[in-house]
Order: sequence, then C-alpha cells, then structure tokens
Amino acid sequence: MSKVLLTTLTAKYIHAGFGLRYILANMGGLRGQTVMREFDINQKPLEITEKILAEKPVIVGFGVYIWNVTETHEVVSALRRIAPDIKIILGGPEVSYETETHPLLPYADYIIKGEADMAFAQLCSKLLGGITPEEKIIDAGFVDIAQLALPYGLYSEDDIAHRIVYVEASRGCPFTCEFCLSSLDIPVRHYSTGMFVRLAFATSTAVDPQILLLDEVMAGLNPSELGEIVSMIRAVRDGGVTILLIEHIMAAVAALAEEVNVMAEGALIARGTPTQIARDPAVVEAYLGHGAAARMAQSGARHA
Repeated sequence: MSKVLLTTLTAKYIHAGFGLRYILANMGGLRGQTVMREFDINQKPLEITEKILAEKPVIVGFGVYIWNVTETHEVVSALRRIAPDIKIILGGPEVSYETETHPLLPYADYIIKGEADMAFAQLCSKLLGGITPEEKIIDAGFVDIAQLALPYGLYSEDDIAHRIVYVEASRGCPFTCEFCLSSLDIPVRHYSTGMFVRLAFATSTAVDPQILLLDEVMAGLNPSELGEIVSMIRAVRDGGVTILLIEHIMAAVAALAEEVNVMAEGALIARGTPTQIARDPAVVEAYLGHGAAARMAQSGARHA
C-alpha cells in the first residue's frame, strides 16, 4: 500500500500530467511510497473517488487547473465525506491565487501556493512523521530549477507513443495577458546550458533506446556540469545501451569510450583506444598543426 497518491484530472487522456511527474521525481525518500494516478474530466467523479479510495492512501495530492476545478471540487468533497481521515493537499495555478477565498479551501487540509515541486514532499514527510503544520496555506514560492530532479524518465513508452508529453525549457512567462495566471509567474527563469543537456539526455533515454547518438552534447558546459553529464552517459552505457559519441573534449572521450575513431577532412585517420589515439601522430598533427607531433616527441625525450 502506497501512503501518498498524486493525482490530477486532465482535459483529455491524451494529455500527460507534467506537474505530477515533476513532484513525483522530487519526492526524495518518499518516492517508493508514492504513486501517481491520472484521470480526466470526462470520467464520473464517483468513479474517480472510488479508484482513489481503492489505493487506501494516507495523503492525496491534487493538481488543480482551470479546466478541472469544477470536477476536482466534486471529487474532493466526496473524499471528505466518505474518508475524512485522508489528508487532502491541493496545489496548482487555480488555487495559488486568492487562496483564502477559494471554494476548495474548506475541503483541503493544506493548499500549497506556488511551485510545489519540493514543498509537497516536505509537507508529506512532516505529516507521515506525526507533525501537523499549523498553517493551512503554505506559500512555496519559487524553486531553484537547477536543483530539481527531472521528470522525463517517468514518461512511459505508452505515454510517448500515444499521448502528448511536455518538456519544460523555462518557467514563468514574459507576457502579461490578463486572462492567464502564468503572467503572474515572475521572474521568468531559463535553464542553463547544462540543464538543457540534462533535459535532452533524459528525454532521449526515456524511450529506452538500443543505440544513442550524442553529437557534441558537452559543448559549453562548465567542469561541474561536464562531470555530471559524463556520469549520466556512463550509467546509460553500463546499462547496455550502445553510445555513438561525437565529441572534441578529450577528457570526456577518454572517460567514456572503448574505441575511438578520428575523422579529419572527411577521412578516417585513426582508430584505437583513447590512450592510443592521444599518442597517434596523425591525430596530434590534425588537432595541433603540422610539426606538432615531432615537437611533442622532442619535448618528451628532453623530460625523459
């Protein structure tokens, strides 16, 4: 039995719940005690309630949006009547503004305003540990997106084949459309180059590939990001995936490759292990210019 159930009602089955996956990815030590269940607004509220109760959760978290607020109200009110001991936590854009007067407030044990990626897990940890926060409305504010675990591994093969899946490139919105709550999410935050690489890598590995082509994915990364990406690639490689890596950063190539092929001007000039390639005169000449191999040999002889 899972103690925590994450759920939302999507507009249609084809839409995968992106916010749920972000929260699940960041549940930390509670990840193994948490399940995600997606419904859609075309299902009967009583049917949804019954399926939630069948899981026997201690805590239920709902993502509330403009398209599901009415249906969520029906489900939450039914849960409160039938199972009053279940802790109900609400979050999402639709309850993050004018929260104190929101119609769903009386049915919730807690409402998390703002970005709940980490705040939800923190609240669940307290509740399951016997701590009852006094404040019913919790303002999570903004998270540091660089610290978030990415959710893309939580897309299933069925999701990728049959549903609309979402990728986040930034948070917030630079526009101020009066009808949209996203216009209130200031400041706009963009992912760093390293985060974009992590995002792209996570998305590509979510489809469980047999062969993965990585074309200069480490360009522009700082040393910390470079080490992280090398570790991610090594883990995928060790899991049985064949990696075709096109890369100019030799430290990364040496750390990952079993065989290196060097191309220059459209022709293959060397093939071997990373150690062999680093010492190959043709490779040295191609990278450092004519005469570089001889100069390196002479320098090595003087220091021998």
